[in-house]
Amino acid sequence: MRCLTLTVILLISLVFASGQLEENEIDYFGCEQHTTCGSCLNEDSMCSWCEDETYHLYSQFVIGCSSRERLMQLGCSQDLILSSSQPKIDLMSNELFSDVVDEENMDTVQIRPQKLSLSFSPFEPQNFSFHYRPAKDFSLDLYYLMDLTWSMKDDKETLVKFKDDLGRELKNITKNFRLAFGSFADKPLMPYASMEERRRKNPCLVEHGECERTYDFRHRLNFSEVHTFVQALNSSEITANLDNAEGGMDALMQVLVCGDQMGWNPKSRKIVIFATDGLSHFAGDGVLGGAVKPNDKKCHLNADGYYEHNEMDYPSLEQISRVLHEQKISVIFAATQEVLFYYEQIKNLLPENTFVGLLESDSSNILALIKRGYDYIASVVNFEVPTDEDFEFTVYSNCGDDSRTPFQTSKCTNIKLGETYNFTVDMAVKSNRQRVIKSKKSFVIKESQLGQEILTVEVDMVTACKCSESKSECPTNAEKECGICVCKPGWSGKNCSCNEHTQGNFKNTDGCYPPMGVNGRAVSPCSGKGDCFCDKCQCDQGWDGKFCECSICPINQDSRKVCGGKNRGNCVCGVCACRKGWSGPTCSCSDNLCTSPWNNDLCSGNGVCNCGKCKCTEKGGKNYAGRYCETCSNCNNPACSVYEKCVLNELNIQLSAKEPCISQDGTIFIPKHVPTSFPETSDEQQCVIRIDDKRSKEDGCEYIFTYNVRKDWNTELSIYQKACPNDYQTAGIMKTGVAIVIVMAIVIICLIMWKIYDNLLYQREYRKFQAQKMNDQKKINYVVGNPLYKSPITRFEVPDDYVREHED
Repeated sequence: MRCLTLTVILLISLVFASGQLEENEIDYFGCEQHTTCGSCLNEDSMCSWCEDETYHLYSQFVIGCSSRERLMQLGCSQDLILSSSQPKIDLMSNELFSDVVDEENMDTVQIRPQKLSLSFSPFEPQNFSFHYRPAKDFSLDLYYLMDLTWSMKDDKETLVKFKDDLGRELKNITKNFRLAFGSFADKPLMPYASMEERRRKNPCLVEHGECERTYDFRHRLNFSEVHTFVQALNSSEITANLDNAEGGMDALMQVLVCGDQMGWNPKSRKIVIFATDGLSHFAGDGVLGGAVKPNDKKCHLNADGYYEHNEMDYPSLEQISRVLHEQKISVIFAATQEVLFYYEQIKNLLPENTFVGLLESDSSNILALIKRGYDYIASVVNFEVPTDEDFEFTVYSNCGDDSRTPFQTSKCTNIKLGETYNFTVDMAVKSNRQRVIKSKKSFVIKESQLGQEILTVEVDMVTACKCSESKSECPTNAEKECGICVCKPGWSGKNCSCNEHTQGNFKNTDGCYPPMGVNGRAVSPCSGKGDCFCDKCQCDQGWDGKFCECSICPINQDSRKVCGGKNRGNCVCGVCACRKGWSGPTCSCSDNLCTSPWNNDLCSGNGVCNCGKCKCTEKGGKNYAGRYCETCSNCNNPACSVYEKCVLNELNIQLSAKEPCISQDGTIFIPKHVPTSFPETSDEQQCVIRIDDKRSKEDGCEYIFTYNVRKDWNTELSIYQKACPNDYQTAGIMKTGVAIVIVMAIVIICLIMWKIYDNLLYQREYRKFQAQKMNDQKKINYVVGNPLYKSPITRFEVPDDYVREHED
């Protein structure tokens, strides 16, 4: 009777569910497509699983994964509903970035956080972020390993001459540095060196000179100051050998493994300068001289600093590479033109730890080469990701370039001091270990060159499917799991009777039909978009779902995951259902980009977020603007008051440490001075600070600054030129004087223009007079030349014989 009652209840529930399926399909289908507890609770925080065995009596038709409310409506007991637990990240150590303080305190913080704890489900990937900022004046230990054979005699003398420039050049790199010195030649064995008695004592006899006996390697000076280094170099004697290849690799191995004897500082950047004009012997070359024992990678220096293991072979390049990585030491090969290609090939095989530069024949460019080598080595940061049988890690970063999308890499180049670089780590349990892993684990992510920058990650797997014990039995090839029988790997079908590896039951297609059809209608197996195999649908490309009824959701381009991954959204039958804080067709738009850093409000409450960008609206008769709609023409900008303390601190007006320039969540404000006045045409939002402090010389001064919130949420503050009361008075006098000069100039210009105009009028009238005169003359000439013309003038002449009355 009890079973009959439960059956009736379930059938009623099924009818109710059938009627409501279309209405709630979008809301719950992301959960309801799962048929096991683990995959159900991994899908979304809203998904719950019913472990009620009675409820699952008709498991072919009953929905086992849905929201808690819907499962209760369908008849599952409230006490037998399991809900997923939220992933959790706890910052256990998150000290602020710090640089080297002084020679007594070399401790720095270049990675944040330093330790964190993760708890998440084995079925659900998790991600976390960390930040790296290279410290200024980081300690440097520089070991100068020099080929001191006869051909390098002038190189030694040149380096001694650079004693003053050497310290100055290294101080440009870092204020905290030390130098050590060692030299090498070759094994004192034939055929590498002469065994004749006279030449053993003086191997430079053939050059008609005197020098020290041949040795393989000699450590001459522990890490010290510059002047001590120069003294040790100057007092070192030249030696010689027979062939062009040297025992440099023997020497390099001893420098790498004899850290305690030489005084390497574990908290410093360690670099070896390998200066030579010859080739190097490697493993196998020692057989010619009887050195047949493999190199053991151990320190063998005697009390005088000599390496004299003539029975031991030279190290191999693989051994050098391994020890370089273990000891976190880099090598700068300074080689002359004749052998440069040889060491470039070595660098190609050891790209992470080496740099090669051309050394002039007399080492005259050694200082510039050291600077170039250091810049190359220090400009690279690479984080070592742990390998584990249970977990897989993927690192993403944009390497400080906010203009591009983060890409898969754990290595960044062109690192700059003071800049912050962000890394994101995706962490997931390998699919074949999801049902096995249960214990806690701890991992370490460290920087590969220094080895000091460590992020410790403690992981605790949260198993939400902690089901009660069951006494009911399952088919032979199945096992009970949270109220249902789950087929063992390799078996499928209604009764787990289909062996997927040996047989394919294509005739039994009952399990490939949706419960009661889709929307109440009968359909073909697998919705016609796949093949039915062992009561299980194998969907065609582009289709998904238990019955191949859903298209595949699009992949987010920046995260390279479907719907951006579990942290952003879920695929609900071909459509991305984005989590809170994300939007867009592929959940690629983060609403966090619309959240203002100063009040955590979306678009400051004055706009709407449209795919990571604020669209400002009119509110209270005010038109808002700015990246976060934080300001308007007649209202106060809240960002200005937030950043004011940092600006005052940068101007040394407010007595404070660095704290005002760092927010509680670790966001950094980066102030910088701009040696110009604020451009009038700038579109940036400006803030004005007026200093009202009678005790300060800055009293009454005004500063303009702008802010720019970057994608990493660090804020750049640009502080522009100040304006003070004295500046106003001076500016007023200057303005008055300029005005008077301008007025006088205008008057003079007007007078000159009037004079020019008057002169032009005179010239025009004179030209008219001349033209009239010429016209009149033409008329006279015309009349006089006419043959009919009779002149009105009568001329009368007195005869010569006329006697005038008065004549006697």
